[in-house]
Amino acid sequence: MAETPQEQQIDLSFLYAKYIEPIIEKKMIVLICLTAGFLASMGLIGLINPEYVSQATILLERPRSKITSTVNQEDVIPQKASPAYVSTEEAKLQSDSFIAEVVKILPASVRKDLETPLNLKDQVIGGLFRGVKMIIGEKRLETVKRLIGKGGAPTVQDRQLDMMIRELKERVSVYSRPHTSMIWIFARAVVPENAAMIVKAYLEVWMALNLEENKREISGEHVFAEEQKNEGLRKLQEAENELIEFKRTYQIPADVRVTGDVELQLELDRLQKRVDTFRERYETLEKIYMGIVMKEAGISGNIKVLSYPAPSTEPSKKTTQKILIGGVLGGLGLGIGLCLLIDYLAAPIRHTRDILASTKFPVIGRIPRIS
Repeated sequence: MAETPQEQQIDLSFLYAKYIEPIIEKKMIVLICLTAGFLASMGLIGLINPEYVSQATILLERPRSKITSTVNQEDVIPQKASPAYVSTEEAKLQSDSFIAEVVKILPASVRKDLETPLNLKDQVIGGLFRGVKMIIGEKRLETVKRLIGKGGAPTVQDRQLDMMIRELKERVSVYSRPHTSMIWIFARAVVPENAAMIVKAYLEVWMALNLEENKREISGEHVFAEEQKNEGLRKLQEAENELIEFKRTYQIPADVRVTGDVELQLELDRLQKRVDTFRERYETLEKIYMGIVMKEAGISGNIKVLSYPAPSTEPSKKTTQKILIGGVLGGLGLGIGLCLLIDYLAAPIRHTRDILASTKFPVIGRIPRIS
């Protein structure tokens, strides 16, 4: 009686006979491929440069431009930034315009470090070129590069900037947790000190832009309040000059506020009230202006660095582990694939299903195994 589809699915003996036994029988092929993959990965490891990683941990606070003129408990204790604000700042750190500003302040040693790509593919190609250069010589290598269209054309400044921006995008990673207002900046470099300097450059540019943005929000209020204060002072001076000229015309002493003439008294009261009104308005505008000035002076950056970047003492093993694991798994997969392919092409009978597939008759009993 033929097996049902459900019985076929859970028949572990069939899976063992078809996929495990061929591998066990041809285990030398697997071992050879595994060894070859391991040796190939070790060879690739010798072609890549060591990588040193530095990082900084940042806490984003609520922008200080949002403080009120009246000091309260909320303004004294810094509050965490909103998740949307954190995500916006993370996107800014990864933008080309921001990275271009970082490139401008990088020291010469870091710029030279950026000329050595840390991309795995580029490093392997560069290592192979160095090996070929040692074997055939520099002149012959240049001839070969010209023939294949990789001649050394002079690099213009814009092309250098684009290259550095691309390399920084490859080397610098920015991660965030918006709900905790935390951001991490990681940088990789060939020289340990350069990785720390890259992260410091990111922090310097970010803090400068952050302070400028915070002050920009209140600069409009500052300009408007100053214009209104100056206008109030001008009108006050005009009213005072008009009062002084009136008293001088009618020879009224400066400290006299009451006269015997009714008409002069009415005009004097009108001019004096006008001066008092403009003086009160000017004093109010001056208080508003000074409050905005004090608020602007109290604005600072809302970026708090919890851990500053420091040079790494040991190179990162992440790339090495990737290559090693990739080589071992690749060799193992190749060996297993070859074993199964050879067994498939040989088409041996390993299970009752093989006989059933060939003869279309069910097998009754047990097929003996011959070692």
